[in-house]
Amino acid sequence: MTQPRSGDDSPVDGDRILWEGSSTARWPAVLAGLMALWALVIVVWLPPAWPGSLSLLLSTMIVLPLGRIDVRVAGAGVEVSYGRSGLIRQRVHRERIDSTAIVCLSAWSGGGLGYKGSLRLLGWARAANRGGPGLRLRLDDRRSYTVSVDDPQGAVDALTVLGVPQRANDE
Repeated sequence: MTQPRSGDDSPVDGDRILWEGSSTARWPAVLAGLMALWALVIVVWLPPAWPGSLSLLLSTMIVLPLGRIDVRVAGAGVEVSYGRSGLIRQRVHRERIDSTAIVCLSAWSGGGLGYKGSLRLLGWARAANRGGPGLRLRLDDRRSYTVSVDDPQGAVDALTVLGVPQRANDE
C-alpha cells in the first residue's frame, strides 16, 4: 500500500522521504522454490551432476528479489530497492530525471516480467513483477526507466513538487 510520508521518517541519502510505494508478487517465490526442488532432484538422481544443481540453486538468488519492489521519492531523487531486505538498490538523482509518466504494464509488454534491459547499454530498463500501474522516468540522454509500483500518481506528484514535469500517460 502506498502512502505519503512525513518529514520525520528515515532519510534516503540524507533527505526526507516524500513518497513511498511498492509492488509485490508471489511468482518469484514459487519459481525459486521450484528451482530449488529441481536442484535437489538432480542431486538425488544424478549425483555427478551436482555442479549444475548448485548453479540452479544459486540462480534462485536472482529470481527471489523480484518478489518485492520498493520505490522511494526523496529530495535527492528516486530510489528503487528489490527484495524484502532491500540490499539491491538503484538510485536515480533528481537532476537526471527529465519527466515522469504513469504507464500501464502488462506481463507481456517489454519482454515479460523481471528486470529487462540496461540503462547503460540499451538506454532503457524495466523492473516489473506484475501487470498493472507503473512509473516511467525519462532520463537525460533519452534513457527510460520503468518500474511497477502501486499508485504511481503519488510518485509523480512528489516529483512534480521537486520540479520534474509530468508527461502525458504513455504506454
